Amino acid sequence: MLQVLVDYGHSLTKVVFSVHGRIDYLFMQPALTSPLMKEQLQLLKLHNANAEPEDAAWLELENEIRAVGSAAENFGGDTGADERKERRAAFKTLAVLGAIQERADLPQQFEAHIGLLLPMTEFVDALRVCQKIQDAAAQFSFRDRSLTLSIPLCKPYPEGFGLFLGRRSELSLQNIAPDSRTFLILMLGHRNASILVFQNGQPQPGKSTSNGPGFREAIASGASVQGILSRDYNKLLSAFVSQNPTVVLAGESQARDVSEALRVGQATYWGQLESFLINHFVRHVDSTCEVVIGGGASQLIAPELLGFLKGLGISPSRLSFGEGIQRGISACSAVAPSANRFGHNQFAVEEPLNLRLVDAFAAFQHLQRQSLSAINS
Repeated sequence: MLQVLVDYGHSLTKVVFSVHGRIDYLFMQPALTSPLMKEQLQLLKLHNANAEPEDAAWLELENEIRAVGSAAENFGGDTGADERKERRAAFKTLAVLGAIQERADLPQQFEAHIGLLLPMTEFVDALRVCQKIQDAAAQFSFRDRSLTLSIPLCKPYPEGFGLFLGRRSELSLQNIAPDSRTFLILMLGHRNASILVFQNGQPQPGKSTSNGPGFREAIASGASVQGILSRDYNKLLSAFVSQNPTVVLAGESQARDVSEALRVGQATYWGQLESFLINHFVRHVDSTCEVVIGGGASQLIAPELLGFLKGLGISPSRLSFGEGIQRGISACSAVAPSANRFGHNQFAVEEPLNLRLVDAFAAFQHLQRQSLSAINS
């Protein structure tokens, strides 16, 4: 039985899965192409003959061939930053399942239980997305191998659900009744910022929002300062994430220092985020609230964010970055060495990636419990 949790990040597709009883991780670049011509596919194969499946992923579904991940970047693929995540969920999920099947040497017919993390604003369509994935998985081709997957269990979760579960468990261990607390989950992604509100153990869609600013939006302001063109925004985004100001831009042979672009972009992002928090977050703060923060962009403005929350009177004891979940990730990483397995050669499972995995990891643990219940029922 394969169990898989997919987090469709616009800067990185993050996957937690279990095969043969062992938890592991898979990371893929988020790009997806429009349908490829056969000539383009031949070029893709030629230039990626020795690449791992997650780095040279293509699939055929309903007579359409598409590249996913790193391979897609060389054939006009994009991250779909302006699209709803559910529009690309089927293609990305099939690519993930295909890569795991090939890496783990699974049979071409197998069964999987999957979980999906989707923005709260897209959650109304979540069951339809699951059905689309289940239908597509019944017959598709990944890297010229025909696969037939049965997915009897597909569970959608709102982004931030894993962070909620992790903090809820921590409070229970402290003999604090979780349902007596309001949980404010702040997800700071590169595409958008989200606030997920839980009360009495239940999500509150009417009080939640996924319409906050993304870090990507601030890139343009930073890029303009140093004359960086839009074609290099992804490279600038990588520089923001890594905090490495040395970048080789398209058409240039020498590395350029983009420190000023980083400074301006970061200041712009915090200004936009602070305004969003004042308008949508502050109203929910009270003496019972628990604040949990996740997302890859959170560490980029951590000092400003902590200062803002301190000004609201939120004590450190009621503030979490999912530290307990991160310890669980580290424990699994120690069991599953990162030497060239499932994308680990590209993305080490360590800070800051641990922080970006916390939501998916805790949601995956919940999926495992639901999977076991379904098997035993």
